[in-house]
Amino acid sequence: MTKTIKTTLTIAILLGLLNVTYPYYTFIRFCFIVGLVLLSYKACKKQDKTSFIIYISQPALLIQPAFKMALD
Repeated sequence: MTKTIKTTLTIAILLGLLNVTYPYYTFIRFCFIVGLVLLSYKACKKQDKTSFIIYISQPALLIQPAFKMALD
């Protein structure tokens, strides 16, 4: 299941390279948060502290990035 979640999120982010509308990116943000929460839960159940910290910190970076990039 972990491999499926990672593959799905990777494909979704690669589709974002195409010319898509803004709501797609909002949907991808939501999917990433849900996917990363599931991955962090699975890592916590397996007692894998490193993966848990990485997965739980990703949504924070996704919602509030440290550096904003202007794509003009």
